[in-house]
Formats: sequence, structure tokens, C-alpha cells
Amino acid sequence: MVTARACLWLATLCVVACSDATATPRTQLVLVAGTDIAAIRTVRFDVSQGQKRKTSQGEVDLDAPAFVNLLHQRGSLGPVDVLVEGRDAKGQRIVSRRARVSFVADQTRVVTLHLLSHCVDTQATCDDDQTCTEAGCSSFVLEEKDLEEWTGTPPTPDRTAPMDASTPEDASGGGQSDGGGQSDANGGENGDAGGLGDAGSGGNDANAGENDAGMAVCNGEIVDLSSDVAHCGECDNACMAGPHQSRDCRGGRCVYTCEAGFADCAVAAGCESDLTAPETCGSCANKCKGQTKMCVDMVCVN
Repeated sequence: MVTARACLWLATLCVVACSDATATPRTQLVLVAGTDIAAIRTVRFDVSQGQKRKTSQGEVDLDAPAFVNLLHQRGSLGPVDVLVEGRDAKGQRIVSRRARVSFVADQTRVVTLHLLSHCVDTQATCDDDQTCTEAGCSSFVLEEKDLEEWTGTPPTPDRTAPMDASTPEDASGGGQSDGGGQSDANGGENGDAGGLGDAGSGGNDANAGENDAGMAVCNGEIVDLSSDVAHCGECDNACMAGPHQSRDCRGGRCVYTCEAGFADCAVAAGCESDLTAPETCGSCANKCKGQTKMCVDMVCVN
């Protein structure tokens, strides 16, 4: 199953196609979450830096892991905290996993965060500094040696391990934390951050998120580059409105709208032309003629 393409920006990150990583050196992480639990239908990524966090959600099945691309632009290489949750068809949490990682300069590395059947019961026994992994309870802090190089294909869980096909669809973690006291992403300290769109999914689709705006840290604040008028499409790219003009950021592009009764008839920024004036009566090209040159309700009258 393939959902809408989107990616997550964080720690001054921007979205790129993973397949481009071989063309020029990129400092990038690819978060990948597959599962061997048939009841898991969606994967929720909760990525944070300090007190700021954002979330993304994508569909997943036994053959197609969900993934999120993170590209580092500038500043510190880490750490970045990640919480991944597997949810059933009703949106209830079945299992979760977390990690703390840092970027590797000029390299694209994979952060594998598969949600596994044995972790449904095991994660409750993990210590505060641990999370449930393929090897059971292990430290959630990942070092450079733990991050494989990106090959262009998201890794899938080891299918040789026995699957827990009996995991109930209504099983949930109910608000449980994953060993470290981190709250449920639906109701945590910062609430449901949302706004990221869906994570990529679908196995070999390495181009997820290309040309899409997403999340970034701009001047120490996590922002949505697809909708933030102060950081539209990239950090510090502000949408500047002129007179009688409103501004908006849609899909990482600045969009301007004139106030009612005004139009942008000149080269200067803004909607400087009054559509009730005889020179621009109802439209930029309509100039009232005659002796009176009156414009009433945007219509020329003599």
C-alpha cells in the first residue's frame, strides 16, 4: 500500500529523494519501520529535538515498510529523538519503539525501527534507557556503527522469525510509554503535533518526498515549511505582503490575495490599485472615460 508522499524535516532538515544521495554527499537519515504483525495498519513517527516535536503517519503492511527521510542542512548533527508506534485499524497502539540518533556527516544512514511481535509483551519489561529491538531490550541510543548505509531499498523485518498472527486488532498500548516515560503522541506534552502529512511507504519507492515541503528547525523552532509564512519552502524565506494584500504559504510557495476592492495593477508589491477609482474601475484595465469619470460600485457611470 502506498500513501501520499511526504517527509519529515527536523534539526534544520529538508526533504530530498533518497535516490539522489549518491549524486552528491548528503548528511541524511532514513527512518524505516516495518512490522511482522498483521494487525498493524499504520505507523506513526514522532520526531523531536528538545521540547519541539512533529509527527507523521503512513500505511504499512508485512511487505512494505513505512519510512521518513531526514536531511541535515546546518547546525548540530544531533541528537534527534524518534518514537515509532504501530497502530491497528482502529488507531489503537499495539507496540512502539524509540531511538536517539545523530547524523553522520556527508553520509546517508538508515535508522531501522521495526515493530516486532515479540515486543508487544517485552517492551513493558525494558528499563527506562532501553527499547524493544530484534535482540530484545536494548539501549535506545544508536551509535554510528548501528546505522547501515542507505542502499536505495528500505530494509524489512526478518521474516524467518515466527510471526504473532494472533495479535488482536483491538490490542493497544493504551497510553503506555516505551520504557522512557515518553507520552502517547496523541496527547503528550505538546499535543498532537500533526501537520506533516503521511510518511512514505511502499518498499522500493526511494523518491518519496521529492520536491515536497516538510518540517525543519528554523532559528531554534520547529516549523512547517509547507505552511509557515516566515519560512515558506525553506528557512527564513518569508512571504512579504504589500498594501491591501494578505499572505499565505501553501505547499512551500508564497501565495498572495488582494483585499476586496483592490487589485495588483502595478509592478510594485501589494494590491495598490483601488477598484472603485475611475482609473481602475472594477479591473486594472478599465479606465472610466467621459467628462464625469465616475466609478460607482466598480462600474463606470457618466
